[in-house]
Amino acid sequence: MSSASLAESQRLAALGIGLLARYVAIDLLFTTSPLYDPLVSAPEPGGRKVAHVAMLENEPGVSGLDWFHGQFAERAWRAFQPYYRWKVGVTDTDPADRGAKKALAIFSGTSSAQDCWSRFGETFAQLYCYFDANLRRYIPKYGPPDSVGQVFSYSTTPDSLGSFFGLLGFADDNWRDGTPTYEFVFGSSAYRELGYGLSSTVIHEFGHHLGMSHPHDGYDSESGADYDAAGETYFAWLGDESDTVMHYLSLSNGFGRHNQDNMYRWETAGYLNWANLLAGDLLASPEAPRAMPALLLADRKARLARGLCHAEAGRGQHRRVVGLPGRIAAARRPGHRTAQGRLPAAVSQGIGASRAARSAQHRKEALERLLATHDPSGEVRVVGVPLPIRIEDDPIAGHGDRLFDAPTCHAPEALIGPGAGVGGDDAYVTGRDAQPHGQVAARQ
Repeated sequence: MSSASLAESQRLAALGIGLLARYVAIDLLFTTSPLYDPLVSAPEPGGRKVAHVAMLENEPGVSGLDWFHGQFAERAWRAFQPYYRWKVGVTDTDPADRGAKKALAIFSGTSSAQDCWSRFGETFAQLYCYFDANLRRYIPKYGPPDSVGQVFSYSTTPDSLGSFFGLLGFADDNWRDGTPTYEFVFGSSAYRELGYGLSSTVIHEFGHHLGMSHPHDGYDSESGADYDAAGETYFAWLGDESDTVMHYLSLSNGFGRHNQDNMYRWETAGYLNWANLLAGDLLASPEAPRAMPALLLADRKARLARGLCHAEAGRGQHRRVVGLPGRIAAARRPGHRTAQGRLPAAVSQGIGASRAARSAQHRKEALERLLATHDPSGEVRVVGVPLPIRIEDDPIAGHGDRLFDAPTCHAPEALIGPGAGVGGDDAYVTGRDAQPHGQVAARQ
């Protein structure tokens, strides 16, 4: 080999390693992007995270409950987010009622009936719009503080899936502004013969509801590239060589270390922003002195946490934290719509439209008073660390793409929240470039 050929081979090898390091290791595993804002599914104080599975029996002689095991799923979610109280609820409609059967027939293309999907222009919306309009028929009411995720699981025949035979499930949004809504899961005798039951599919799809992406679907914040394992980024399939139920290799039924690290980073950033938003509202109130003891206690805890963070950094564990990026992926289904906008941060995080509608001028004046009376230097110390406030910004109605982009031991910009995006995600097992995600058929 000539010296020129050797140099070119080395250049290409270095380029390949660089692409793998950036687009697989960093973007897909170490600092991956959430599919949805993880705090959308956060419960209110005292509430629980609830995953309710509505089983719809549409296969004679088979009970879908034999192929879904709530305790197995709950253990996976509880291990992933142990700081929440969890509940898995199950109801069984046996046989599936006429409305659920009709919705499946329209969705799968075995019926051409006009129905609620017409408002959205494609039959893929039929499951969403039908169950959204008839939610209380299938899902019981839970307590107001609870965050309830609804999973509709069809135990059905291969023929009833029509053109979508091979689809194990997908996570859907509201078809308007990208707010996550329901998960749909499909089981059949043909799937079970291949080794696919329902438990791991439900875990996987509800993982999307919590905010997780596939480890082969990525977003690169520097270039703004939203990519999957196809074409020039086909190598992104290497991200599936990781321990997670979110991959397509049928090897894992839980959430691995990369999933945990990313989720904890996102939620830490999100709760810091919520805390700063709340602290700003408290300090702007004429009754602020009443809340001062609680704020001082929070300040003290934040200083302790920061000290522990620095101690960890001194042991070589310091990591750079990247918050929510601009990409909240759109659904990966043929012909499906692309991103159509983001919600204001406060609305997307469940803070409420009334607070989001407060005038920016009111907040600006309150923050100016706060700066003048509490910290003339220009740094507001709300939670124990310098929090630079940009007075000219509207901190609630802004469409910030990131929670924060700073070393772990630093605080985010005060009152700046994440924007919400749009998307859904699916697990599709037909076609040359598609693989089934993790699933087991045996009783778990």
